[in-house]
Amino acid sequence: MKSLMLLSAAFAFLFSANVVCAQETQQAQPSAEEIQEKLKAAVKAEFANVDANSDGAVSLDEFIDYSTRETKIKAENTFKGFDTDNDGMLSEDEYMVALQNMMRQLAEQIKASVGQE
Repeated sequence: MKSLMLLSAAFAFLFSANVVCAQETQQAQPSAEEIQEKLKAAVKAEFANVDANSDGAVSLDEFIDYSTRETKIKAENTFKGFDTDNDGMLSEDEYMVALQNMMRQLAEQIKASVGQE
């Protein structure tokens, strides 16, 4: 299960990095102030999602519930991405292809980041 969670996190990271890179090439770079404001708004919205009873504080139970929901969503999305024949099951071949694709994408991102330094 830990390896699935790590794979899920890696898959989510790769996907989000690709989205960010694609967006950056299409848009002008935002100012530091714009980035800070967007970050503050995102943190505020995320906090509101975690604070289930809207009391202005996050309890341990709220944090665990939220984390569990998010992990389940990420795992489901990763599984669906791996399940290329959409039969609700992962074959060893589907799993292997998905991992190879993730490793290939990661290697390409590392090469690109080294080339930019």
